[in-house]
Amino acid sequence: MNEELESMTEAEQLAISAEDIALAEAIVRLKKNPDFVKVFNEKFVKDFALTQQYNLAVFDPQTRGRVYEGMTARSHFQRFQDEIIEEGNKALNDKSDLDSMGKEDLKQED
Repeated sequence: MNEELESMTEAEQLAISAEDIALAEAIVRLKKNPDFVKVFNEKFVKDFALTQQYNLAVFDPQTRGRVYEGMTARSHFQRFQDEIIEEGNKALNDKSDLDSMGKEDLKQED
């Protein structure tokens, strides 16, 4: 990603940073939304996980494969949320670095 950033213009880098920051802020808002918390965090993540763990013990091997798929989907969903927030945090750091470099360039021009 760093090589990609280096080949982009500053405006392109800022646009990507702004998008990543906006997505991270949206996920944070979603995680605070009571409906999201109820449907996804409580029902899908917690209750579904408990049910799937129980199902591993009682189902035949073929059905267990589908149980593993469901557990994997749940894990991917949680990881997806975490990655969006991580990218947003990286973008904030990158934006700060770009802002600092721009200020240094302005000082050198004076």
